[in-house]
Amino acid sequence: MTKFKTKLIAFDIRTVAEGTIPSAESLIEELAALEPSDAPARQRLVDALRIFGFPLVKQLLNRKLETQDLRDIYAVLKSRQLREKHDSKIARKEFEAALIGMLEDSSPEVREAAAVAIHKLDVHDALPQLKTQLYETRTVGMGKALAAMARAIGEFGTMSQLARLAPIIDRESEDSDVVIAAANAIKQIAIRDTSGVSPRLTAMLTHERNWQVRLAAVEGIGEIGLEIGLTNLYSRLDDDVLDVQQAAIEAMGKIGSGDALPTLEATLRRPSMTPDEVRYACAKAIVKIKCKTDSQTINRILRSETNLYLLLAALEETKANAGVDLSLVKSHLPHDVPAVRKSAVGAVGRIGSAADVDVLLIRLSEEDAEIQAQAALSLTILLSNVRSEDRIALLSPHQTTLLEKLDDENRDVRLHVGLLIATTWEEAFFQELVDKLASGNPRARGIAANTINMLKHPDYLPHLLTRFEEETDEEVKKALIAAIASLGDRANIGTLLGALHDGQWEVGQAAAAAIAKLATTHETVMLRQMLGDQKFYVYQAAAKALGKLPGNFPELLTLLESNNPVVREAMAGALLEIGSRENQLTSTIAQLLQVRQPEIISAIAEHFVKQEEAPAGDQENA
Repeated sequence: MTKFKTKLIAFDIRTVAEGTIPSAESLIEELAALEPSDAPARQRLVDALRIFGFPLVKQLLNRKLETQDLRDIYAVLKSRQLREKHDSKIARKEFEAALIGMLEDSSPEVREAAAVAIHKLDVHDALPQLKTQLYETRTVGMGKALAAMARAIGEFGTMSQLARLAPIIDRESEDSDVVIAAANAIKQIAIRDTSGVSPRLTAMLTHERNWQVRLAAVEGIGEIGLEIGLTNLYSRLDDDVLDVQQAAIEAMGKIGSGDALPTLEATLRRPSMTPDEVRYACAKAIVKIKCKTDSQTINRILRSETNLYLLLAALEETKANAGVDLSLVKSHLPHDVPAVRKSAVGAVGRIGSAADVDVLLIRLSEEDAEIQAQAALSLTILLSNVRSEDRIALLSPHQTTLLEKLDDENRDVRLHVGLLIATTWEEAFFQELVDKLASGNPRARGIAANTINMLKHPDYLPHLLTRFEEETDEEVKKALIAAIASLGDRANIGTLLGALHDGQWEVGQAAAAAIAKLATTHETVMLRQMLGDQKFYVYQAAAKALGKLPGNFPELLTLLESNNPVVREAMAGALLEIGSRENQLTSTIAQLLQVRQPEIISAIAEHFVKQEEAPAGDQENA
């Protein structure tokens, strides 16, 4: 019998049903100790874990398991997943019904929270009530709630709502937030209706009192992408607000019609009073439109164009166009204008090959810090498509240069070089990064800790702990805490506890988050003590951790009555975690809604949003 088989029997089906199934991490730890077996069994487990979105599944691809082990695991996990899915479906349906009722609540804050939740969760059944409230309610203090309702209508309303939204925009006494929300709702509905440019959008283009209404109209016409909107967009090139001008130009680029080129080219060559942002937007639109019909547009511009805005736009557009001549891109690396050099460095990173690594490394010695940062980022992007061993071979000769850049005065340079080191790490960097932790320069210590955090190599831990005992700089302390927590060793909780009440509150907040990440049932008593702390970040972290552990529901429920909204929200999130895990989400939500407060409504909505987003993110991990 394998070690994992013994473990499976040890926690038995009853404890699984109570929601105490091991985490993905602990499960994988057990799997790592297994002896090899047949490939079909290995694949079956991988498929089972993917259903649950367990992270680190890639680590299992080389593991082989016994068929019976797999059948037991799969049956338990599948059964639990089905129960959770069923409970969650019922809970969400009842919560959505409660939200619709809350749109008539006496509290504007509750109405607003309900409308925001309806928007987030796409509660289509709420549409009739939303319309009634938005079109007929004009109560003092209802501005934010009505704006939230308008945003919800924009999310899933239909063309039939446009006629009712338009008067809201034109009403002089209307709250500005509501006007903007209504304008954006019209834009969203018009974009969904592909039959043509809505006359409502055209009318909004000349709205005088609120420029954001004009902005919504311009964006809508651009998204719809029909040439019939071009004539209306031309008038916005003289708008009083720069954002509207730029949006109109970007919309012309999205529509992609050659008819807009004369107007865009004339605007590009206006007198010098034209803002740089407008000229650059024109250049980008011109290049985008020309590229649609001429695949050699970018090469032609790079070969002979003298207009800086067109040159910058062409270099930027390399990411979306095949057939760009890399030698023409590199010919601009020594350009007199720093912005052009930076754009050329970025383009080499996007379309270059391993042969261009030395070209980019030279740019790390540029005087311009922005170009140095771009060079480091471009190296990271370029090397992401190169095999690990080849990355090491390419960068090892430049190890000293890279490590020196960790001391650079420019934060972006330090961060991008740190990322580059982390993605190409080898043993040769180890001692140098340890030395950086003891540097007299806090910038170097901080970026060394951040780089180690990305590496997640356990050999760094003793050096991190030693540095943490001596560190005084706030930013470095935060970086060290993150690096220590990333290694996942519970033995470090004692060190982190000492930082909870650091004189610099952000350090304490980082320590609290780290403790929540590392804590297990062994720290339950400590976490419950943390709930009584007066610092919000301490009890927030404690609640988050306790929500992942069994047996804490009653204690957290009593704190739901707190006068502090931050406490209520933290406790609500923790209770939802427990309710979901124990297949009691419906009853948990019913208990939470007895304390009808905006932050609790928000926490419940966020719980369902995370459930919707989890499969995509987890599948990525898988």
